[in-house]
Amino acid sequence: MPFPDAAKLSPQQFLKAMEDYKTYQDTVKARNFQIERWLQYHHKEANAMAKDADDPYNHFLARFTGQLTAKPRRQTPYNLWCEIHGKDIEQELETMVNQGELTEKQKPGRRQKMRSDRYRDLSEEERDEWLQRSEQEHATAMEAWRAGGDGKVPDDPLDIQN
Repeated sequence: MPFPDAAKLSPQQFLKAMEDYKTYQDTVKARNFQIERWLQYHHKEANAMAKDADDPYNHFLARFTGQLTAKPRRQTPYNLWCEIHGKDIEQELETMVNQGELTEKQKPGRRQKMRSDRYRDLSEEERDEWLQRSEQEHATAMEAWRAGGDGKVPDDPLDIQN
C-alpha cells in the first residue's frame, strides 16, 4: 500500500488514508514477525540433536556436561498390548474399508474403540501379565540407562584421558 499523498486528498480523506496505512503497516509487521518466528522454530526443529535414547552421542554429551539423559518411561500395559496386536486390528480395519462398512475418516475412532474393547475383554490374569511385561521392559531399560552413564563427569585426570 503506497503512502497517501496529502496534495491529492482532502484533509479528512488524508486522515482516513493515514489510519488505513498505519493499520496496514502494523499488519505487515506482525505477519513478518510471525514468519520469522515460524522459520526460527522450524530451523531449531530441523537442526535439533537427536533425542533417541540409544544415540551414543547423547550419552557422551551427558557424561561430558554432567547432565543426565532422560530416564526411560514405563509404557502402559495397554500401549504395549496395542503395539503387538495393532497389526491385526489394522488388517480388520482395512477389510472393513474395502468392503464399504467404514470410511477412511471413521478409521481412527473405530481403531481406538476396537483396541480398548479388546483390551477390556482380556481376563484379569492376562492384563496382569501385560503389566508385568511392561514393568520388566522398564526395568531392563532402566538398567541400560544406568549402565549408559549416570551423568557424572570423572574428576581424576587419568579417568578423563581414558
